[in-house]
Amino acid sequence: MVIKADEGDDAPRDYTGGNHLKGGVRTARLLDWQLNRGGGDCSSFSVSWTVELMAYNTVGKRRPIAQQQFVARFYPGVIETVYGITLSEPASVLWENGPQMTTDGFRESLHFIGGAPQPGTPFIDDVRNSGPRRQFKTDRIAVVTGTNAVQASWVDPKFDAGDGRYVDPRSAFMRSAQRTGKVYQAIVTTPIHFNAGQGYQWRGGYAWGIHESDVIALIRKRM
Repeated sequence: MVIKADEGDDAPRDYTGGNHLKGGVRTARLLDWQLNRGGGDCSSFSVSWTVELMAYNTVGKRRPIAQQQFVARFYPGVIETVYGITLSEPASVLWENGPQMTTDGFRESLHFIGGAPQPGTPFIDDVRNSGPRRQFKTDRIAVVTGTNAVQASWVDPKFDAGDGRYVDPRSAFMRSAQRTGKVYQAIVTTPIHFNAGQGYQWRGGYAWGIHESDVIALIRKRM
């Protein structure tokens, strides 16, 4: 994510969170986690965890300014994630990518459901996107294919910020980048200011299968 605290230094804009270091400093810290088994046969299970997050202009002071809450539920072929962020002081969220998808082994083709490109489009260009949000605003499923399988990332457009409220109408919900080999789902592409105690949520995840139609059906079942 890219977050700027109202009270911070003049550090250059940068990502924080996850494995992102800034000047060798860890910009996020795991506070707690829990594993829960669902059912006696363990046909599903979930992992929940909480992360303390710095803004790019509070790393110099080692000051966290937000908490991220994650719940990942694992089902056959699908991971469902519910994510929330709460600011502990006034700050602006400038950018957030939702579920990111690495595509190693899945670079034969790319398909953004409900947008462009269409099924079978080679994963070759440096950047492709699903088209402007104001034109393609219904489905949020990105599909990549490999020799033997299909992988997808998805966001539920009916769950809180998944509806695109923080995505610029000219921006795309989904994009790929050959340089990083990733496919990104946009949650925030236009700056939004929050006061202490405010934040937002999104719901999404990943899915795998042999055929694209099967993978989409798995996602629809969870949406």
